[in-house]
Amino acid sequence: MASTIFTVFALLFLQADRVRSATFVPASCNSSEGYGWANNSLGQDPCTVATFLGGACNGGQYSIPAINSTESYSGPNSTEQNSCRCSTVFYSVLMACAACQGGAPITWSSYAMSCHTVYVADFNETIPPGTAVQHWAYLNVTLNGFNATTAQLDGDSPESVGVPQATLSSTPSSTSAASTASSKSNTGAIAGGVVGGIVFVVLIVAAAFWFLRRRRSQPPVSHRELLSPDMTGTAQTITSYPSTQQRIYDPPTQVPILR
Repeated sequence: MASTIFTVFALLFLQADRVRSATFVPASCNSSEGYGWANNSLGQDPCTVATFLGGACNGGQYSIPAINSTESYSGPNSTEQNSCRCSTVFYSVLMACAACQGGAPITWSSYAMSCHTVYVADFNETIPPGTAVQHWAYLNVTLNGFNATTAQLDGDSPESVGVPQATLSSTPSSTSAASTASSKSNTGAIAGGVVGGIVFVVLIVAAAFWFLRRRRSQPPVSHRELLSPDMTGTAQTITSYPSTQQRIYDPPTQVPILR
């Protein structure tokens, strides 16, 4: 009996889940509402972009149900609030999603009343790959809430996208290239220093050779030029000499010799 009751409840649960799955319709903009300007460069409407951003905090799993003109989207409760849903960027694309279906946007203060921390004009998580966030989603909407006219005037570009994986993986290569460039710069500096040193030595040798050659080509200096001023002295002029008497030759008288 107990097993039969359990089986009935299981079948009812599965049937309810199937009904829920069959009745869920994802949100998408109605072309009749004139919100083509709100699409990003990838052709994604605000509802699709909001689905991507909501999934950034939920492992990529996030869905937004379609609404009619009498419905709107409420903000997260205290257990559902996170950095994705408490961002004005997510709020703006979600309210644009509501408006493009004919629904009514709500104010930011009403939407974020359960958020512990809010992120104004900032999406605190990494933007998922495969989407691009419109520029108008970064407007400050804390005072006046989402306004379609203001958003349209602000425009779509420049858009914000996530960092591509290829860019992240190429960072070491960029670092390696920078190291190679630095190494080449150091090598060039060393080579320049060596060349400069060789040129300097050549100039010194040439100057020494020129000096020795010039010295050999000059005539020898006189002895007087090598004397210092203290060694020159003063010459004395002799004006007179002592007179001497001239002796006249007087041959001696010859004595006759007797034979």
